[in-house]
Amino acid sequence: MPIRDEKLRRQRQKQLKSEERALSKKLLRDLDSLVPVKARVHYNLNGVLPSKRCNAHLLEDLRESLAGSEWKRTKRSVVEDQTRQIPSGVIREGLLSCRSERLLVLELPSWRVIDGSKKLLADFEGSKLLGDLRGQCLLHFIDEGARYKLQHLSRLVRDGLGTAGEVEIGVRMRFSSPNSVVHRTCRLRLWVDVMGGKTVGWIEGNIDPIQAEDWLSRDFRPLCGVMRFNSALSTSSPWQVDSAMKILLGSRTGIFARLIPVLESSDSTSSVLEKMSVYTGSTIANLKSSLGQMLIQHVELHFTLEVDHQTGFPVGHVHARIRLPHLLGVFRSPWKKALRASNQDNMGPSMCDASQIVRFLPSFDEEAREFFFLAFFIRRSDMTCFHTRMIRFNEMRMEQSGQVFANAWEVPYTFSYTMSRTGEEADRVLLAHIAGEG
Repeated sequence: MPIRDEKLRRQRQKQLKSEERALSKKLLRDLDSLVPVKARVHYNLNGVLPSKRCNAHLLEDLRESLAGSEWKRTKRSVVEDQTRQIPSGVIREGLLSCRSERLLVLELPSWRVIDGSKKLLADFEGSKLLGDLRGQCLLHFIDEGARYKLQHLSRLVRDGLGTAGEVEIGVRMRFSSPNSVVHRTCRLRLWVDVMGGKTVGWIEGNIDPIQAEDWLSRDFRPLCGVMRFNSALSTSSPWQVDSAMKILLGSRTGIFARLIPVLESSDSTSSVLEKMSVYTGSTIANLKSSLGQMLIQHVELHFTLEVDHQTGFPVGHVHARIRLPHLLGVFRSPWKKALRASNQDNMGPSMCDASQIVRFLPSFDEEAREFFFLAFFIRRSDMTCFHTRMIRFNEMRMEQSGQVFANAWEVPYTFSYTMSRTGEEADRVLLAHIAGEG
């Protein structure tokens, strides 16, 4: 019986694919009859469509038609104008059925992805990231270096200034592989089509096939060790970042917020925290800036990185302790586990809570030869990403950077802070304990 069921399933899949190809072919022929043919010097028109264009040339002509003045509304009568306008349903179905180009329909000024072509959506389907790009804010899938260009465009649209003609923006985008996040430099071409004022984006560039990463072949041991906050190399502190997340986004479970209850779980550390709070005139429950800044100066983090053999994903283990200098009494508390950074929800100590999920997706910068996590903060209510940050590692330091913003048109709170290596190697007892847990 299972063999018969499998045979029926394959027959059904074959039938669905055949129907889908027939529908795509019909939509392309409909578009071919509606889109003007653009003259080409270097190409012969010997395609399979009635106009002798190939599918790629048809899509190019469609893009030019949408961006050109011939598709802008003029003073001609409404009847004449409607006869020249491409039906929005044909445009939407024709664009989004494309398997050769990465196209998406966006809502401005929010940059919310309404839909995408089959080629683009396939880059995220079945991934450990979000699974579906639709409904997400595009800004969280673009590196911070180019994000300001899109934020500026959002402000223009929000203020009613708009933009005329086609807009081209160079960006570095984040795509999802089966077990990592990959970055590709590409061009994002934007224009307003006739679909109710929505914006259509065309992602162009030499985007190599996105394949799974072989994490087991990489040596993560040089990245493990003890670190502490380096104010000279930082523009923000963990306490300030957590405060911005709470005020702007309502996120109450940050990295620094995780440390307080962990450190308080030790009797010796609890007494030191109490003395710090008395000295700064604050309390642990009502953490003020002075106590937060003092605490982060005396916290050490023990970072260990390994590959989970069950999932094939790198996992980071973070332990914390307080270490006071000779001037303050030479105190060193025992290590306490603060965080398990992974792509799995609610596995071990995490930053997940009742309202948010935080997933740490691994990536590797081939140019800088550095490993890093991309942390995606996701609302449980609708599974949309509301914040991302990059946590980059090398043999000398760990740097965490990102932007905090509630809306795409806001000027974001941009942060970067560094934890530098102290010179102390990874604790062998902790390493053995982590290996035993695995």
